[in-house]
Amino acid sequence: MKIFAWLLMMALTWYLAGLYQMSALGLLLVVQLLLFVWMGMLSFYIKSAADAALIGKNLTVVRGQEAAIGIRIMNRGRLPLTRIRLRMEWSNPLAMDGEENTLTACCPPGQWMDVKWRIQTENCGVLQITLDQMELWDPLGLFRRIKRTSRRKYLTVLPEGRGRLFLDPMGAGVTVRYEETPRQQTDLNGTQMDRIDSYRDGDTLKSIHWKLSVRYDELMVKRYQADSGSCAALILRSDFWDKAGMEQINRFLEEEAALIRGLLEDSWQFRLLWKSEEEGRWGSHPMESREDYQGGLEQLMKELASRRKKIERKGQGTEEILRELPLEEGEIPIWLDLEGQLYMDGIPVDFTECWEETE
Repeated sequence: MKIFAWLLMMALTWYLAGLYQMSALGLLLVVQLLLFVWMGMLSFYIKSAADAALIGKNLTVVRGQEAAIGIRIMNRGRLPLTRIRLRMEWSNPLAMDGEENTLTACCPPGQWMDVKWRIQTENCGVLQITLDQMELWDPLGLFRRIKRTSRRKYLTVLPEGRGRLFLDPMGAGVTVRYEETPRQQTDLNGTQMDRIDSYRDGDTLKSIHWKLSVRYDELMVKRYQADSGSCAALILRSDFWDKAGMEQINRFLEEEAALIRGLLEDSWQFRLLWKSEEEGRWGSHPMESREDYQGGLEQLMKELASRRKKIERKGQGTEEILRELPLEEGEIPIWLDLEGQLYMDGIPVDFTECWEETE
């Protein structure tokens, strides 16, 4: 638009100089023409001297928090960058949404400056942050040059994780079909099972024989020649995610995070287990300490994002799920459904909730 106005002004000057035969107007026309050519050449120099990059490590925030993305603008030239416009975008594959934004800045010659792009996080997920391009202008704003950057970083938005879910063995009271013989006869270390006995205070959840407990309407435990820690596989089911709304998924991730925290606090040995939608094979993430908490949730959110792309998926029954699980010896399969129901070895169980107060 400014170029058009400048050319129009030059045409008007040329017309008036010819009409009135004034040397001053002729000189003004020459100056306008030289400035126009000079600004065009200068715009290429400015483009070559300018650059921008996303700075800092990949960020992690809790859902609802504001994330500040750092951007560094660099000017290697001897002229100031009087007007810069950065075009950026973020996308959340899990929530299937995103947003484009622009930032306007300037930068002195031979220096750099940092600016912040603030993003309000509403949904969980692993967001891709892209600095797409820089738009640069000459000092008079006549010419705009575009410099592609395509710099990327990732922003992980975790569930709040204020709560903990603790398994409640007294809640296993739903009748299901089960096998006549126990599926596991040895513990994780290969220790042989000695006998089946009634539950006593202090027995671990891993030692409970859930199916016999349902049959006899009494908690029964497996006695081993040597004790071992509780061992489980926290399963991410492969169905019903394509029809789930983002509000349901956010709530599920809050409960899943609380369950993970509860298992870690209760000193369970467990891993996250899922069947990859893209590769078609089983993947796992060991959860040995609190340091594995974030990495495990990131894996779950990435897998959920790939599953939401599917339009149709056949539902699975409990028996089918249990049959295909690649469990290690001694592992108890545990999973949550979208309604917040907890299952242990295919049996619905109760849990105790403990939520921390927010400040």
